Amino acid sequence: GIFATGSLLTQLPAVQSNLRLLSRYAAGDQYAGYSANIRQFFESADWVRDNTAEDAVVTVRKPRLFNFLSGRKVLNYPYSTDADSVLAVVMRTDYVVIDAVSGTTGRYLVPALQKQPENFKVVYNEKYAKVAEVIK
Repeated sequence: GIFATGSLLTQLPAVQSNLRLLSRYAAGDQYAGYSANIRQFFESADWVRDNTAEDAVVTVRKPRLFNFLSGRKVLNYPYSTDADSVLAVVMRTDYVVIDAVSGTTGRYLVPALQKQPENFKVVYNEKYAKVAEVIK
């Protein structure tokens, strides 16, 4: 009995945290419990779904997940420090997502975009996720 009570008491903070998350989720926060960078990646997919043509094509780091969330065709950029090869993929799409989900975005995508900033117009801007329209 004493051990069971002690075990329950040690779990109380986790239970309270889970109840808060469940409450936020029930109130309509579909991304309750996710870190800010993941949440904003998901929200950028929502924005793309709601604000772009159904036939829009998006360059993004997590293509299958983004396609599932946004309903848009997606391409993954190459994991290459050769900016021209990265830009060759990006320029075949209508939008590009700059996220903070993994280090590859900062390592490969961002330097390529910085090489030709005039080709991109940010249309969705959050701290951890941006969507830029590709200007051709």
